[in-house]
Amino acid sequence: MSPVSQRGAALRSPDFRRSLESASVLPSIREVVILGGSVRPTPFVLATGRSVVDLPAGPDESILGRWQREVASLVDAGLSDRETLLARVFFNREAPLPASPPRDSRVDLQLLRDLREFRGSGGLLRDLTRDHDPAGYILVANGAQLLLEPLVDLARALGSVTSDVSLISHASGAPGGLMLIRCGCLDRVPDIGYCDLKEQALPEIARRHRVCVVERSRPSGFAIRSASDYLKALDHIHRSSAASLATSPRAGPGRDDLWERGRRRFAIVEDGARVDSGGRVHDSVILRGGRVKAGAFVARSIVCSGGVVRRCRTVVNQVVSSAV
Repeated sequence: MSPVSQRGAALRSPDFRRSLESASVLPSIREVVILGGSVRPTPFVLATGRSVVDLPAGPDESILGRWQREVASLVDAGLSDRETLLARVFFNREAPLPASPPRDSRVDLQLLRDLREFRGSGGLLRDLTRDHDPAGYILVANGAQLLLEPLVDLARALGSVTSDVSLISHASGAPGGLMLIRCGCLDRVPDIGYCDLKEQALPEIARRHRVCVVERSRPSGFAIRSASDYLKALDHIHRSSAASLATSPRAGPGRDDLWERGRRRFAIVEDGARVDSGGRVHDSVILRGGRVKAGAFVARSIVCSGGVVRRCRTVVNQVVSSAV
């Protein structure tokens, strides 16, 4: 278990202090809120024409689909008292909405625009929880990331400390993209105006409530802000899966060779994309509507819808959105 550090002002309210001190079990998660992206579209989003959570995390699963699967695991692990856990994914008004993954009965997945313009993430959470039970907890996640640890493990770590707000941080000092928040402490966020969660809301909450930091010795997730971030995250996940397969007792003879092949490269080709005979794709993603022609070689790159890699061309470390 990674070391845990706790920072923040002690609660000034005796009632809240007593309720926290008497807590003997992890708080039940009433809702998961997934923040779908930045205020303004990044060059990466503009190039792909898609939200980050709409990008593939594997051959048959988007990043959003992976989030849905992780939220479902909270229900299976008993970290919510509900058979169907609400998960709301918020996007700003200009961002493209992703395609919904196949339905899972354990998750009520809702894709929504920000409730009000120019409120910021802190303002959004305040507006969202205004009518919630003040004693209830919500799990808040940055959606533009691929988790490197199971969400169940991270949620248990966040809930293991006595706190109104607990957040993941890394030993390197880099902030994590996951928080467990008691709804009642969000009343410190102003009713009007812009309020960022980390920069403005958290310092104000910490003045009267307990805020704890749960440190992880290794990164718990890989934030995706650029094409390079995205490919590195996929590479890490792919290598981890290949290594697990190679060391599995069921892998059988030749498993080390399999791991070596998997470690060196991955290729994700979406339905609706085309790789002609003789085209080679290494450590790359070909999005639907993209094409790699015969004899072309694509490495550490993303071919977007409308992007074409011409016959016998070599493309390395590029985002291809037109013919090259």
